[in-house]
Amino acid sequence: MYKSYLNHVIRVFMFNFSSCFTGEKMKLITIYLPEPYLEALDELVTKRYYPHRAEAIRVAIRDLIAMELWGREKHVKDS
Repeated sequence: MYKSYLNHVIRVFMFNFSSCFTGEKMKLITIYLPEPYLEALDELVTKRYYPHRAEAIRVAIRDLIAMELWGREKHVKDS
């Protein structure tokens, strides 16, 4: 189960990674975050896990969508 989930996440990542280079436009959004979240994001950037806050947030949202929406849709189709 874990291996198939990991393969799914990798496929989703590669799809989304490649779509970043197809001229897909990005939209600006504004969000309010608690200070501890910002501090943690800054730590991820300081440790060079991500180049900047925006990329860390994009990755988090992508992973959330992959797990919550696309993962559930796949589960329903498999049932």
